[in-house]
Amino acid sequence: MKWISGRQGTGYRKLLLWQGNRWDCYLVDYPPHTHIPTHTDPVLGKKHYRLNILLWGEDAFRGTTLFASKHLKLFHPDISPHSVEEVSRRRLILSIGWVM
Repeated sequence: MKWISGRQGTGYRKLLLWQGNRWDCYLVDYPPHTHIPTHTDPVLGKKHYRLNILLWGEDAFRGTTLFASKHLKLFHPDISPHSVEEVSRRRLILSIGWVM
């Protein structure tokens, strides 16, 4: 396993923990002063779901959710624009995604 830079290019990084044909699981690390601009994550011909679990840090997620609490965000990243506001301290997320 190896940390890789996030595709939005704003300083966050992710570590792939598990992956299957229709799902993945990442640990996402946001160092202080990083963010993710508003975007979508399209998956052609399928519905995309993602559950983000806040392990440490600020609740900085912004976007429409199917379910939300301070530590859990379930959303459709393919159709719902979403972002992460700039964080002032380290933030760790366990992110589980799947397609149907």
